[in-house]
Amino acid sequence: MKGILQHLSELSGITRIKTSAAKHKACAITGCTPSFRAAVLAATCEELNRPALVVCPSEGEAEKFAADLRQFTDGVFVLPARELILTASGVSSHEYEREALGVLDAARCKKVKAVIGTAEAFTRYTVSPEVLAGRLIELKTGMTIAPNDLVQSLLKAGYVRVDPVEAKGQFCLRGGIADVYPSNSENPLRIEFFGDEIERMAFFDADSQRRTSKADKMHIVPAGEIFPDDPEQFQKDLGHFCTGLHTKNAGDYRSKAESDLTALREGRRINFDRYYNLVHKKPATIFDYLQNPVCAVFDFARTAEAGNGFEKRWLGELSAALEEGFCAKGVDEFYESLDVLFSRVTGSGGLFFDNFAKTALSSRVQDIVTFDCRVNAVWNGSPDTLHEWLSDVSAGNFTPVILVPTKRAAKALIDDLTNSGKPCVLYGLDEPFTGNTAHIAVGALSGGFELPELKFSLLTSTPPRAVKTTVKRANAIGSISELKPGCYVVHQAHGIGLYNGVETITAAGATKDYLKISYSGTDVLYLPVTQLDMLSKYIGPDDNGQVKLNKLGSAEWQRTRSKVKAAVRDMADELIALYSKRKSIQGHAFSSDTPWQEEFEQRFEYDETADQLRCVEEIKADMEQPVPMDRLLCGDVGFGKTEVALRAVFKCVMDGKQAAILAPTTILAWQHYETLCRRMSGFGIEMGLLSRFVTPKQASSTKSKLRTGGIDVVVGTHSILQKDIAFKDLGLIVVDEEQRFGVSQKETLKTKFPVVDVLTLSATPIPRTMNMAISGIRDMSMIDEAPIDRHPVRTFVAEYDLHMLADAIRREQRRGGQVFWLHNRIEDISYVAAKLQTLIPEVRIVCAHGQMDKEELSGIWRRMMDGEIDVLVCTTIIESGIDLPNVNTLIIENADKMGLSQLHQIRGRVGRSSRRAYAYLTYRPEKALSEIAQKRLEAINEFTEFGAGYAIAVRDMEIRGAGDLLGARQHGHMASVGYDMYLKLLAEAVAEAKGEKPQVQNSPCLIDLPIDAFIPPAYIKEPGQRLDIYRKIAAAGNKNAESEVLAELRDRFGEPPVQVSRLLEVARLRNRATACGVTELSKRGDGLVFYMNNPERSCLPEMTKKLRGRVMMNANGARPHVYVKLLKDDPAVLAARVLEFLSGSKIDSAM
Repeated sequence: MKGILQHLSELSGITRIKTSAAKHKACAITGCTPSFRAAVLAATCEELNRPALVVCPSEGEAEKFAADLRQFTDGVFVLPARELILTASGVSSHEYEREALGVLDAARCKKVKAVIGTAEAFTRYTVSPEVLAGRLIELKTGMTIAPNDLVQSLLKAGYVRVDPVEAKGQFCLRGGIADVYPSNSENPLRIEFFGDEIERMAFFDADSQRRTSKADKMHIVPAGEIFPDDPEQFQKDLGHFCTGLHTKNAGDYRSKAESDLTALREGRRINFDRYYNLVHKKPATIFDYLQNPVCAVFDFARTAEAGNGFEKRWLGELSAALEEGFCAKGVDEFYESLDVLFSRVTGSGGLFFDNFAKTALSSRVQDIVTFDCRVNAVWNGSPDTLHEWLSDVSAGNFTPVILVPTKRAAKALIDDLTNSGKPCVLYGLDEPFTGNTAHIAVGALSGGFELPELKFSLLTSTPPRAVKTTVKRANAIGSISELKPGCYVVHQAHGIGLYNGVETITAAGATKDYLKISYSGTDVLYLPVTQLDMLSKYIGPDDNGQVKLNKLGSAEWQRTRSKVKAAVRDMADELIALYSKRKSIQGHAFSSDTPWQEEFEQRFEYDETADQLRCVEEIKADMEQPVPMDRLLCGDVGFGKTEVALRAVFKCVMDGKQAAILAPTTILAWQHYETLCRRMSGFGIEMGLLSRFVTPKQASSTKSKLRTGGIDVVVGTHSILQKDIAFKDLGLIVVDEEQRFGVSQKETLKTKFPVVDVLTLSATPIPRTMNMAISGIRDMSMIDEAPIDRHPVRTFVAEYDLHMLADAIRREQRRGGQVFWLHNRIEDISYVAAKLQTLIPEVRIVCAHGQMDKEELSGIWRRMMDGEIDVLVCTTIIESGIDLPNVNTLIIENADKMGLSQLHQIRGRVGRSSRRAYAYLTYRPEKALSEIAQKRLEAINEFTEFGAGYAIAVRDMEIRGAGDLLGARQHGHMASVGYDMYLKLLAEAVAEAKGEKPQVQNSPCLIDLPIDAFIPPAYIKEPGQRLDIYRKIAAAGNKNAESEVLAELRDRFGEPPVQVSRLLEVARLRNRATACGVTELSKRGDGLVFYMNNPERSCLPEMTKKLRGRVMMNANGARPHVYVKLLKDDPAVLAARVLEFLSGSKIDSAM
């Protein structure tokens, strides 16, 4: 916005501010709107060529102002206020430390034009610039650095050594290849060494582990903030400090310190927060990084109040930590005082922005500048409002500027204004103005402003948003690479066994790897790794140590498979009949998009993600078919599912049909109704609401209008399913929060409205729905892209500790937020609230549960929305509640008793704004968690990133079982064969029921040749990764797949050794042999034996001729076979030659 800044620089007030700041004289500035403050600060700093440091009353206001300031200048950062937790013994994630270090590093490198934050963020001591510089790692191709030296540098920078690298702050070294996931990079980095020289670098995908793009250099920022450079020296310093400690709490402190020292010696990680003064002996703040900044304070009284409140509460926390021995005198300096902060601001010639000049500022400032700046409300998209504003500014001879969020919206607005006879131009923001014509520009501010002094008026249509980031959907768990000794596995031919690890066996002069699998009794199977594709990890509803093992060589497993196959065949017939009936019914084929549809979509105030647009097209394509749609839209919390659904609803109404939106709760239905009214205003669409929030008279009127067609869209709860609800012409049903409705309720909908299109929305579909979608029975659309300006919820899984949780509540209250406390027992929920109220009397606590009447419950929700309640002690009624962006701490009691998808859904109730959110999942102390509960809590702690809803739904399906598709029969079948085998049998049955011819496949050939074919541990050290590569090699069914595996090996691990090359050769032979109908290929005596069910006699003469009498065929025995004598041949080479003859011709070149 250089053009606007140049224009604003002509204001006399900005000239005075620049003069005061240049002379380091503090100045009070009044009369500015929030967005105009950004323009004033940007103009001042650009003129003085100095960075800005802005202190805001709250984190939310800091983020909002940063978004405004980014419209005027680049290099704008928000310094997060990472809280120090002195009393926690566990370790949590470091994402906020890394965020802060990124800001500090940018400031150190002079890449910062503005740092914005709260008093808490700017007063906390952090790592000094000198220490930070010593931990930075600069890499570029061609430079000389020994791999082990790089390892030491990464450890010193706080990186953790793991393999494979999947998350920020991790690294690994495999021979001459190092993988690092820098904390300041969106993708991990792969570094290849030639000796001690970096030969090349490339970014790679964390999921596939394959390279994506070349990198010539990399600047690596530390992965953590508070940790020692020299762990051994730290241990000595801590021990020495404890020895000389003689305070009242010295014994408690020494005990806790010794516990931490023991953990360090054992290689475990600890919470270093309480040891800041021992780790960083020279304290530093952000002021040590910025040279001569222009300091600004917004709304001094509120900022000072927030700072004083934090300071008071922090001192209380510190006092408690000192009392309980978590901290000690002499190492208890963590923050600079608020007075020092304000003295720094005043001394630098601070700018105190306030709505009015207050007495409190008089002693701090030497000048007061007042602007005549008037507020322009955010434009809501109404043409009448815009035309009225343009008429007013034109009458006053003002230059009008209108900011819209996208180029598409700018073009549409220019077309509308031109058609209305209003002159306008597309404005590039960096250009000078062209008269008083309306200037349409792409941009966004939190609000518009008008400056009579310059005859300038700016209108904005939407607040600015943070930079959008795309996060890939988290991968589901359960792959073969996760096998550990003791895991149950399923072999296609032999059934369920117990995996006991990989054993390297040398026999007949050849070394190979085998998977050792125990079966019932003393039976043991040694499975060649080349047959790993015949094995899958057992996943079933009874995976609790009570799984029945099969017996090798018995017919039990085949009987079990046949029994399950027969059952799923019947199930598939019913299932396909159910959905085929809908496909065979003649539904309504909706028309193509109308101009109204395009206008409705252009009014969406944000840029759609690519996934949203793709899903919209998939749904529209379904709607335009003459058969009823039945589609699942899966996307995590906040991914924009509602907007996608609204476009389908609008398309339905534009075709003269009615639409119904079904929500599980009254609150959510009301929220959808409000969204509908806002998005569809101006299009003449009539909407209705059916829920407990409307009176009987209003409900009766809505029902009547639905029957006569007077209402186009109705939103409601289960009341929509009532028998007295009738529609004139229903075309679309949208079911939100699908997992909250029973199977019978959803099937009732489809039975009652068989020709109506159905769109189902969910972040975590129930296992039954996921199973149907993954199996291809239902259509599914996925939204994988992360929400905009949102942070992951920082999740703690810990034993229930009332004092720790009370501290969490105080921390949330300190930053002006609210808390959900989930206690899922109505019987004693009031007792829990009263106990909590006694512990923290200053907090406003209210109870809520589903047995309350609707007036009382709706009143509580409204009080929450108005900020009149600090802590809501409630049951799971919040699971599908209204969005409350100010609730950013969640505490769950007895989290181990909840389902995985339910935990994820409830956690989604917080973190719905740009502020950081925290979730505390607690379980009773000393309670022995069941294996299922432990898996759930581990999974919810693992999947913290956005996009994890899909992965959690799949994991839930693995933990709980897929849920019966049609009744209660499925549970036992899945337990008897495992989930993977069950899905395979179901997929085959569904294909048969659809009339598709099953693909006839030969049984995989068993190969046993005297060849050293295995993956040496020196090449791939981690057992899970070796298994994963074995699986990929075994599954490589053609030349292209084999080349892909070879490329991955070279990419990730370097040039494969000869044993791996021979392994690939054996896999190639296996594929060729299987294609030829060979069931077993092995060395017997001094020859190779090819066992086949139906040997091809016609190839025998040519083979005998070429191999000169070395061939013998037995086509009529118990095991028909071809025998070929070995001379000096390489067994693999000879086997390949024989297979060419057995195939009747050269094997397909694809093999």
